[in-house]
Amino acid sequence: MKKLLIVTTVPSTLRYILSGQPKFLSRFFDVATVSTPGADLENVADIEGVKTYGIAMARGIAPLSDLISLLKMIWLFVRIRPDIVHSYTPKAGLICALAGIFTRVPVRIHTFTGLIFPTATGLKKRILSFLDKLVCRLNTIVVAEGEGVKNQLQTITNEKIEIVGYGNIAGIDLNHFDPERFVVGQTVAEFKSSLGINRSFVFCFIGRLNKDKGVAELVSAFIELSQHYDVELLLLGEIEKINPLSRETLDLIERHPCIHYLGFLEDIRVPLLCCDVFVLPSYREGFPNSVIQACAMLKPCLVTDVPGSNEIIIPDVNGWVVPAKSSSELLNAMTRIVNTPSQRIKEMGGAARDNVGAKFERHAYLEKLVEFYQEHTK
Repeated sequence: MKKLLIVTTVPSTLRYILSGQPKFLSRFFDVATVSTPGADLENVADIEGVKTYGIAMARGIAPLSDLISLLKMIWLFVRIRPDIVHSYTPKAGLICALAGIFTRVPVRIHTFTGLIFPTATGLKKRILSFLDKLVCRLNTIVVAEGEGVKNQLQTITNEKIEIVGYGNIAGIDLNHFDPERFVVGQTVAEFKSSLGINRSFVFCFIGRLNKDKGVAELVSAFIELSQHYDVELLLLGEIEKINPLSRETLDLIERHPCIHYLGFLEDIRVPLLCCDVFVLPSYREGFPNSVIQACAMLKPCLVTDVPGSNEIIIPDVNGWVVPAKSSSELLNAMTRIVNTPSQRIKEMGGAARDNVGAKFERHAYLEKLVEFYQEHTK
């Protein structure tokens, strides 16, 4: 079997987004994973049944730390001699590309997810564009998570860019995210009762709580909406210190009686069952798993017109699409949504599940990924 090394900057990518992928691929390849050490990486070893290697990688700019990570990655590549290295996330992509060049790894693949440079400005934009272009140049195969990311990359590089299947990097487990099979008893009722939610119209956001996720605009729009309608907002995800929310926005989240911050939850199915519409008002995306998961749970989605999100959501079919960075556009859309008949909301939710089932079912995606690897290692 050829040796396949899957590398991510943080182990949560392996633990939650690529869950089940190393185990499935181990039927066809000798698979190992590399990421920053921690409990999540240990869980990956237990759950996936593959070798794991811990190499610390900083998410932000950290020259000395990055140099140490590069030297450790080079030594690891020398020891295990992988045939294929597939990296995800920016820092892992750069470190693996350089280490792969030095150690002559024959197949070097990097998958780009959400890109930062298109929404950056000034010197930061130039630096990020250069680094992404360098990663494209140093790898033998470049993969974009979706058509939007591919189009953005083509503004900075002439390298060939591929997409696996219809996009996304993991696919969706339709059995796991199936409201018809998910037996929860009184859990949904108890969940709503614990939050004081009765007959309100419920919006739900799942993602990292930072500026680029559009949380400030969502909170602003929701507070205005709540003055006229009986609505609730569920916020799920970790509050990030990188690109953090303002103190003002955090205070509004904490104080508003109809905003419920639930933190990070491993199982998001109950909150999704409890909501009427899912919202993701991001400034940028790659191919958001949360939107696919919400769709699978029969929830129409309100998203911004950014790559990935606008490839999943078809306006007025399985959701609504509005411009990014605009609380007024969000407010207008949310007002239309709460005035939409419940039967129409239900029909849009059905269309949402049908769409992700046809394009993003996990097993079908994994089979395409195996074909992709085999094609490039002939």
